[in-house]
Amino acid sequence: MNTATTEQDEEIICHCTDTSQGKIKTLFNEGCTSFDAMSERSGVCTGCGGCEDSVRDLLNDLKYP
Repeated sequence: MNTATTEQDEEIICHCTDTSQGKIKTLFNEGCTSFDAMSERSGVCTGCGGCEDSVRDLLNDLKYP
């Protein structure tokens, strides 16, 4: 697995919790593969909810590359 950090990985996907795409990828690789698990573990979508579509899209991209 490539562990190099990319500019895209540093992009914040949830501004309420300051969660980056890279953090979501890391948590996904640690077993948080569902939206609910990701939300519980990282806090995404527990504030304004504006990132829900982006988080779901990223999870789908990770599940089905």
